[in-house]
Amino acid sequence: MEAPAISSVQSEKSGDTIKPLQVSGGLAVASPDGGLVPPMYSILVICPLRYSREATVQHIDQTLPSNIPHQITARENLLECQKILGGDDPVRFTHVVVVLQDVDEIAALMDQILSSQPHSLTSIVIITDLSQRKRIMEHAPKHDYELLSKERRVRFVFKPLKPSRFAVIFDPRKEREMSTDRNQDSAQTMAINQKQVFEDLKKRLGNRDKRVLLVEDNRVNQMVVLKFLGKVDIKADTAVDGVICTNKVFAQPHGYYSIILCDLHMPNKDGYQTCKEIRKWEKKNKSAHLPIVALSANVLGDVHQKCVEAGFNSYITKPVDFKELSQVLMQFMDPSDPSKPFELMKKKGGHGGHR
Repeated sequence: MEAPAISSVQSEKSGDTIKPLQVSGGLAVASPDGGLVPPMYSILVICPLRYSREATVQHIDQTLPSNIPHQITARENLLECQKILGGDDPVRFTHVVVVLQDVDEIAALMDQILSSQPHSLTSIVIITDLSQRKRIMEHAPKHDYELLSKERRVRFVFKPLKPSRFAVIFDPRKEREMSTDRNQDSAQTMAINQKQVFEDLKKRLGNRDKRVLLVEDNRVNQMVVLKFLGKVDIKADTAVDGVICTNKVFAQPHGYYSIILCDLHMPNKDGYQTCKEIRKWEKKNKSAHLPIVALSANVLGDVHQKCVEAGFNSYITKPVDFKELSQVLMQFMDPSDPSKPFELMKKKGGHGGHR
């Protein structure tokens, strides 16, 4: 039977001064992967979304070794955390776990921690996906990520998030049961993750003056996406081909649609031509680019290049994954900096990139 963990979890609503746990006489011991296990863990979780924040704290708490004291502090506000980590007497943490969408914010936080002597032993754990990791590395190329990973200063943990993903960092000996990924838990985890996706998206975009135009000729695919948008209270119009799409877009004021999700292969007018015509219309009217996202079973080879040439902002692979769709909708319908123009897809190997 596991001994109860010596732990403390601070709510993001706490107004108390954050004080990492003090452990006297503790010595770091070697872990199986060659790193050192500290005598205590003091962890700061930065995540603006409530349910994601709570899930992240829960996952970490389930993988921390029961014989090591620990404290997890969760905060939603990045600026507040930067103040906590800065100043003449900064609060020191063994780990700072980052769940942020904005690459600029992640890069700024990395610079603050990696350049600070008081935080010379702090590990930055970035919850991300392959696309965002690439953008982080392109945005902050001055860092030697291979060396930072080897020294355990910067670690990337990939979504979908689950306790076993944190085990390599917090429980390399796999002492806790949740540190081992078990197939029988996958269905339950998937259901929890999907519920979390719905709740987070509904909180950010639901019942607001936002409207999606879904351009899709396949009735089944159309119903799947519409059902998802309905669950999170986002308004949607539909078109079954590019002709109907452009008619609807051109009949409304620019910005009437917050985003266009457009299938590439349709009768009468395909997605490439549809996107080109909308971009031409925007240029003629000197309007900003509407976010237009391609829907395709694959974006390899010439498909990706044709999306770039047509002027798409991004793409979603089919069949549509709700988590991926949710991330794209939040990226374009609730950007961290609304004054920034949306980036278009770039040629592979170029800088800036899509998604």
